Amino acid sequence: MKEAAAIRRFKVVPFKDWSLDKKLVFVYAMMIIIPVIVVTFLGFQRYHDNLSGRVSEFSLNLTDQIVRNLDNYVHQIDRLSMTFYLDGVDGLRGSRDPMNLYTEKISIDRALRNMMLIIPFEDIKGIYWIRGGEVQYSQYGSSAMVDHSDFMAAGWYDRVLGADGRGVILPPYRPPGAGEEEPYIFSYARSIVNVANRVPYGVLLIDLSTSYLMELLQETKIPTSATVFIVDDNNRIIYHPDSRLIGDRFGARLGASYGKLTADLDGQTMVQYVRSQTTGWTVVSTVPLRQLSEELNILRNLLWVFSGTVLLLAVLLSSGLTMNIIRPLKAMKRMMNRVELGDYTVRYPVRSQDEIGQLGRSFNHMVAQIDELVSRVLTMRIYQQQAEYKVLRSQINPHFLYNTLESINMKAEINGDYEVADMVSLLGKLFRLSLQESSDQIPLSRELEYVRVYMKLQQVRFPGLVFEVELAPELLETPTLPWIVQPVVENAIVHGIAPARGKGEIRIRGWRQADELVLQIADDGAGLTADRLAEVHASLRQPRREDDGQHIGLYNVHRRIANRDGEGYGLSMDRHTQGWTIVTLRMRIVGEEAQDAASDDHR
Repeated sequence: MKEAAAIRRFKVVPFKDWSLDKKLVFVYAMMIIIPVIVVTFLGFQRYHDNLSGRVSEFSLNLTDQIVRNLDNYVHQIDRLSMTFYLDGVDGLRGSRDPMNLYTEKISIDRALRNMMLIIPFEDIKGIYWIRGGEVQYSQYGSSAMVDHSDFMAAGWYDRVLGADGRGVILPPYRPPGAGEEEPYIFSYARSIVNVANRVPYGVLLIDLSTSYLMELLQETKIPTSATVFIVDDNNRIIYHPDSRLIGDRFGARLGASYGKLTADLDGQTMVQYVRSQTTGWTVVSTVPLRQLSEELNILRNLLWVFSGTVLLLAVLLSSGLTMNIIRPLKAMKRMMNRVELGDYTVRYPVRSQDEIGQLGRSFNHMVAQIDELVSRVLTMRIYQQQAEYKVLRSQINPHFLYNTLESINMKAEINGDYEVADMVSLLGKLFRLSLQESSDQIPLSRELEYVRVYMKLQQVRFPGLVFEVELAPELLETPTLPWIVQPVVENAIVHGIAPARGKGEIRIRGWRQADELVLQIADDGAGLTADRLAEVHASLRQPRREDDGQHIGLYNVHRRIANRDGEGYGLSMDRHTQGWTIVTLRMRIVGEEAQDAASDDHR
């Protein structure tokens, strides 16, 4: 029993059955909580992405600056090597005479010594002149002499000779015989050629300390603990702050001459790189994304604390606002219950000009209107009974007229006046067709039947009147509005044929155009002047029009079509150069169901 009671006590109530104050508090809370959480999360993520983008862009710019500085340094070395042509080439002779050898030694020593003086002493480790398959002369810098006697086997010598006097950068390496603690050096080599025949005299080799590379990378230190290093065109690391990584292959695939990407290098890492067009080396900057996230943790925590405080204040304010709104609504609810019981004298006391006050005034106005409407119900019922009585009378009168026409027809036949009898018979048939038709849609064939009966009557009046219909058989069952062709034909007779003394021709043509039915009624009667045609067009464009007797039938046909199918459809009138007046009816073709329904009503 206790469990059943507990289940009933904690029964979940559907949201639609909650009281209005609970619904508003819940909705307000959700409207505040969800946007705050979403904005906080998206704002933090956007800030994170924006910071990542700025760091990436800043790192790329600094990396580009490192490449520019490196290129400038290499250009200085290149210009330095060119000074050998000024000081050393004049002493080179093909003769092995002792005097010539002495002169050559003095010239080369002077050239090498001048080079040592141009560049700071600590950068140059040594300068060597290689000729005839051996190292002939050298100058030492801040370190001991490097043994380059195996230069033929090192592979770079032939590459330098093949460069035809252009400088070649040799990537950083440990000198032959050096230990693991020895620092790396890199070299610049250039073949000194005879400008007359392009035959090389020998190779100038300059050993340089990697301390400049280290200073270059440290001076442009990128924030957020980025790591900057250099790789060659084979994606191998040729310089790295951690010398143990020199010679290893870099794990990310680098694309064009510069760019940035994200790679998985012991975790997601931003990579920015710029390739030097001078050396062919690529300076790479890497920043682990986790470092950026760690720097943003404090900001994220502050955002969540701020969001929680805002949420608490918002819920408290929304609860107070909800009670302020619900209290007058509950008062109106009690008054509405009294109105349901028939008390129309209740009124809500309006005390404010806000929406609640406007609702109270609307409530009072509604109750007053209900009281007034209830008092009119009886009168309206009386009026309704009177209207129904008039409708019954209007249905009796046409039947009376039809029966009277039949009596006149029989009397004319008895007296032998067959022409009058035929006219009365046609008029009675036309009247009978109008009584039978109550559908909104009829086949085009039935509409033409009205027109043919009407034309037979008019041809008795006007023997010189010719009537033709040119329609494809498949159009005869096309559904259309009733009584839209006969008023146009009547207008043609009244305003065209009759003024022409009853002589003329009326033609009806029609065709289907996509989902539209187009009918043309043309007559060659008296015709229309340009001013009269403009008046007709102006009258058709009027939204409402009084019955002035002038083309009111055309206006009614036009408005019936336009009201059903839209303003793009209806009636238009034009005059032909050969004297014909042409009225065009354009209307939509409704579905087959409307046509079938109309046929059933006729049957």
